[in-house]
Formats: sequence, C-alpha cells, structure tokens
Amino acid sequence: MAIRPTCVIIAKLICGKVKLPLLRAPPTSLLKLLYNKGEMRNHFREFIRAYNMMFSFTSLGGKVNNSINNGAGPYLFQLCGENYHLIGDMLPGPDKNPAFLQLYIHDTANEISNRMAAYGRTGSTEKIKRQIVEILKNMLDANNCYVGAFRSARERLEVSGAGRR
Repeated sequence: MAIRPTCVIIAKLICGKVKLPLLRAPPTSLLKLLYNKGEMRNHFREFIRAYNMMFSFTSLGGKVNNSINNGAGPYLFQLCGENYHLIGDMLPGPDKNPAFLQLYIHDTANEISNRMAAYGRTGSTEKIKRQIVEILKNMLDANNCYVGAFRSARERLEVSGAGRR
C-alpha cells in the first residue's frame, strides 16, 4: 500500500509542478512493533526514542542554550547559531567503543551487544529488549539504502585489511 505524502498536496497548491513519488508502505516488522496488541508494542512505544537513538548514524552538534530553563515551565531545547551532525571516523580509535555509524561497520558479529552498550553510555539498558534491537537491525538491513552502503564499506575495509584496528 503506497501512501501519498501530504507535502505533495501542499506543493501542488503552491506551484502546481512538484510531484513526489509515493511513499512505500512501512516494513511489516515495524508495523507489528507499533500496532500489534500486547506487551511488546507497549514497551516499544515507551522506549521508542532509545531504540531510535541506537540506530542513529550521527549525533547532533551545536551550542545548546540551557539558560532558558529556569524551572518556570516545561523543558525547552534551544540550539544557538549553527547546528550540525557529527559523523566521526568510519572506525573507532584504539581503545574506543564504536558509536553511531561505526556500529554498522565495526565488529558486526557483536553488533546487537555493541548497540546496547553504546546506548548504555547515555541511558540505562536495563529495560532495553535485545529481541527488539534484533528486529530493528534486520529491518534496517533489508530496507534502508544507507545501511546497505555502510555494510558495503565494512566489506571493503575487511577485504583491504584496513578494518583491523
């Protein structure tokens, strides 16, 4: 089932010439995590930000203004000046743990454990479910072109011998 993005309708109203392709239906494994009734759905929805962070390619960089949070209202996240994405090296340095895109390339035999450990540096992995991390990893491997590109980079590094640090 294809879904037409709402921006197509808005773009056509504005200039009449923009036509975006239909979006593909989300993978079945993701739909199950989001919509099947039960404990796994509830858990995934509660910790969706943690799972999302585990599969990020980059981290956000910029100057954060914390002075606006004086306790007189809800927390506000404000970046000042330029914001950017920190991508880092393709492989972690000596005695460094892999993070972000490095997790798609480095030590993929232990990728699930590495992802959970990487998240553990910023949050507790106590409630993170290994089974869900595996489902998401397999889903991204099968459906995300960027994941495929990084997997290909891993294979090239392994063949050239550069992947051993």
